[in-house]
Amino acid sequence: MQLKKIFISVIAFGTVSSLGVSPVSADTVSEKNSQIEVKKIESNSLLKQINEAQSKVAQLNNKVSDKVVAISDAKTKIKDTNTQINSLGKKISSKKVEISKRKDNLKDQVRSLQAASNNSVTGNTFLDFVLGSSSLSDLIGRSMTVNKLNSASQSTLKSVEKATKELDDLKAAKTSKKEQLVATTKQLESDRDALVSLKQDAQKSSDDLSKQLEDHKSELSKLQSELTVAMAASKAQADNAAKAKEAEKASSSASSDNVVAVNTGSSNSGSSSAVDTSYPSSSGVSVQSGNAGGSNASHQSASGVVGIAAQYIGVPYVWGGSTPAGFDCSGLVQYVFNQAGISLPRTTYGQINVGTPVSMSALQPGDLLFWGNYHVGIYAGGGRYIHAPAPGQNVTYGSMAYFTPDSARRV
Repeated sequence: MQLKKIFISVIAFGTVSSLGVSPVSADTVSEKNSQIEVKKIESNSLLKQINEAQSKVAQLNNKVSDKVVAISDAKTKIKDTNTQINSLGKKISSKKVEISKRKDNLKDQVRSLQAASNNSVTGNTFLDFVLGSSSLSDLIGRSMTVNKLNSASQSTLKSVEKATKELDDLKAAKTSKKEQLVATTKQLESDRDALVSLKQDAQKSSDDLSKQLEDHKSELSKLQSELTVAMAASKAQADNAAKAKEAEKASSSASSDNVVAVNTGSSNSGSSSAVDTSYPSSSGVSVQSGNAGGSNASHQSASGVVGIAAQYIGVPYVWGGSTPAGFDCSGLVQYVFNQAGISLPRTTYGQINVGTPVSMSALQPGDLLFWGNYHVGIYAGGGRYIHAPAPGQNVTYGSMAYFTPDSARRV
């Protein structure tokens, strides 16, 4: 009887060995689960950091766009001021020509009076003209003529000289304004360059974090695959142990004269847990890897502006851009809604006040999504949005899992 038990045990051991399954403890499965949880926590932390980094990039992009728009406005004002200065210069030249003509006219009048006075007595042309009168009435007439000529000439000269001075003062003021605008433009350009440098640093930080997140996703997928294998091996080991126990139990109750038959077949199917390829979301929702956006056709049918915005996918980001040649975030939104017949302010500071507030749980395609008051996108449905992200990138779809908006408005 003892010999038979040994024989059965040997066969049972051979059955387990033939499966090629090495003993797997519950600790192995527990360890894999723990490692997965740690990776998920780390990934959540990275997502939060990516959100913060993207917010910083978006803020800096918005500030640079504001500077670009301000620079453009300043240059337009400089151009207009130059035009005004040139126009004033022409008017001043014209007035100076008029003054010269008036002076020449006075000289002609003096020469005429000199000719009429015949001989100079006092050396004063006007006085000699009066003294050269032939009668009292002629004296009175000549005196009135001199007064009128003198008064008219002086009045005209003063008027022209006053106008010339006013034009000179206005030109000086415009020139001063131009100098201020030029200085302002230089300061704006300096501010812009500094912001661009900060933005580049922030973008590098965001890219590094995104790379770490991708590495975490790969590690998480590998750990989940290892967990599946470990769980399957553990179950197979338990199943074979149970079969061996059943075989031993059956042999102990069999007749000592019977041949012990042991079923050496085994099932290796087991039950394995599916590999969880999801990664954590900073919004608290598990987002499946791959396209989380759903059908673009359904987005377009749900809202016209989404379909219009989709036409500009691939258009490059341009600071201060508001045409299909290049967009910044608010420029894209303004242009798309204008195409749909809806007028919106140019900047995010204005756009964030239009329409009515919408909760994140009630979003509909076409709603405006805002990150603070420095970035805006158009909700496309399925947790995605269309936006102009940053310089070096094109108009594209974004995921709310990676860059979570703060508020939304429905126009």
